[in-house]
Amino acid sequence: MVANNLKVHACIAAKGGATTTFKPGDLVTLKIPPKQRLVGEALRLLVRVIKPSCQGYKLMSRHGELKGLYLASNLNPTDSSAELTLGHDISIQKPKKGEKLVLITLSKAV
Repeated sequence: MVANNLKVHACIAAKGGATTTFKPGDLVTLKIPPKQRLVGEALRLLVRVIKPSCQGYKLMSRHGELKGLYLASNLNPTDSSAELTLGHDISIQKPKKGEKLVLITLSKAV
């Protein structure tokens, strides 16, 4: 696992991406584009990292796994107090509806 994290970190750095890397299970906030939120809504969504890759990160919200990969530039780390209070209901286990995995878009998670 450590070797994979080092490989992902090297791949992201080689592409000129952000040097901040997140591990599976880390609680982060995802920037919500202005077009997908109403005035007065939160600017960021609390999510958990499922799987890092060279192209981005797979993320899980409390409603299900988000479709697509998200860049580290759109993610901010959270502190441990946020994980204890806000992140306890976001698991790494992928939710299923019958036999199918639940994949949602960012607009539905907001």
